[in-house]
Amino acid sequence: MDRLASFSLTLYSCIKGACVLGLSSGTALGMGLGIDELLSHSGRDPIFKNILGKGLDQTLNNLGYPNPNQDVTNVRNNIEILKYRYEELKALNKDIDELDLIGKEEGIGDS
Repeated sequence: MDRLASFSLTLYSCIKGACVLGLSSGTALGMGLGIDELLSHSGRDPIFKNILGKGLDQTLNNLGYPNPNQDVTNVRNNIEILKYRYEELKALNKDIDELDLIGKEEGIGDS
């Protein structure tokens, strides 16, 4: 009887802890995905979806369920890298144009 009571108390504590942890985790997850939707709506890239997606993908890979779309994911990641580098090059080109304009105003040649 004592063992049954101990087991019941342990089970209750575990379930109660899972409920409390589940509620707080669910709230945090919902808030993160809601923020991502707001960011997407305003034209910005989502933050939490990428982090959660990568974590879930890694967990599934570790459990022995490889991503069947890995090639598509690699292409998508490469496109994101190219877009980022393109934006950096545009900013650099703008800075060079501004320096050329300043140089022309001051009478400095290309040398």
